[in-house]
Amino acid sequence: MIDFIKISPKRDILKTISYRIASSVIGFFVLWIFFGIMVGISFSLFELFCKPLLYYIHERMWYRYIKFG
Repeated sequence: MIDFIKISPKRDILKTISYRIASSVIGFFVLWIFFGIMVGISFSLFELFCKPLLYYIHERMWYRYIKFG
């Protein structure tokens, strides 16, 4: 039988923030190179605020409902 460790929501919040910063920086530079600085800034700001919520929900659902790994 698999024992599941209870994961704190605080851990997921910090993980979400660090992942989002890294991802937004990469996205900014890629879009800046191909489309210009304003597109890079606009996209990075948009995803900086939208994707953390989706990621956090995904993490909590994974720990609660997925019994794998």
